[in-house]
Amino acid sequence: MNDLRERLPECPLEYQIPHIPGSHTALVIEITATDIDWQERMLPWTLASLINNTDLVMKGVHLYIVCEEGTQDRIKSALKHFDLPPGTIRHQDSPDEVTLGKHPSKNPLPLFGKHGYAYDSVCLFDINYWAFRGVGKAQDRADDKLPFGHVLRQTWGWAAAEYSFHIANELYLKDAWVKMSLPLPEYSPQRQKIREYLVDASARAKWLHAANTAVYGENYKKQNKNVAAYFLNEADPNWHLDASILQYSAREVNTYFAEWAAEWQHLGTEALIALYLLKTGQHAHNLADSVMIESHYVSAEYSRLCNMRFADIEQFRYGTKELMGSQLNISMN
Repeated sequence: MNDLRERLPECPLEYQIPHIPGSHTALVIEITATDIDWQERMLPWTLASLINNTDLVMKGVHLYIVCEEGTQDRIKSALKHFDLPPGTIRHQDSPDEVTLGKHPSKNPLPLFGKHGYAYDSVCLFDINYWAFRGVGKAQDRADDKLPFGHVLRQTWGWAAAEYSFHIANELYLKDAWVKMSLPLPEYSPQRQKIREYLVDASARAKWLHAANTAVYGENYKKQNKNVAAYFLNEADPNWHLDASILQYSAREVNTYFAEWAAEWQHLGTEALIALYLLKTGQHAHNLADSVMIESHYVSAEYSRLCNMRFADIEQFRYGTKELMGSQLNISMN
């Protein structure tokens, strides 16, 4: 596998992370057996970047690494430079460590504690995100931190990295969903053929029927209700909900979302969340409105979260050098 993330150097930075009593927000990074080869190299840099560049620890946001079967020992070895509070690295399937609340076999979103209420909210955080300070003068870097911990502490409901579903969205914005780019004029015959190829009419009809039933009930036609007005533009799904940073209320997920979601999981996780928000008349807070988010690492004059998933080797090198340099300028106020 030729993955740049597997070629990261060993993280030389050491951190002691205090345990701060509190029950507001758990920040969860999930480790999977499928991607463990690059995740064990990525995780130390992700943690170092978060801890070194944000107010995460000082705001009492608790960090957890949730591991699938067979990955826990490798993660412990990868984080040997981090003095983590007991219980930070947890096994996904252990009922004594991480539970799925009241409905352990149904809930698609993890919760903590016997009843799922150990924290008011939980934030699932993509391992690819690094938090960088601004690139101004070196003496300013120590104080120029990303207020991510503050944002999470102030968010009580649903929130996502980027969020919008509106009928005005068009096909170019959905490039990530269809997994290909369409550099064609909006109404060209070639583009129409590609649309027809991407979305089978019967599959779209089945999805729409299930989605409408999930949101409005079996009699949605009599009510003249249709989620297509929010989610579809002609033949293509039309929402954009970036769940790579996803925060939610533990009580709402455990009490209401779990039962409903169990029946409709086949619609897809991000679609499921968006449909639930529509059903309950809610909106997800757009974290991009509160925190600068870049798709990949670029040099900028402001603090920001950068997604390193598609970064090239030079961007990784520049990012690690900046992170190691800022380690020397930490100030405790």
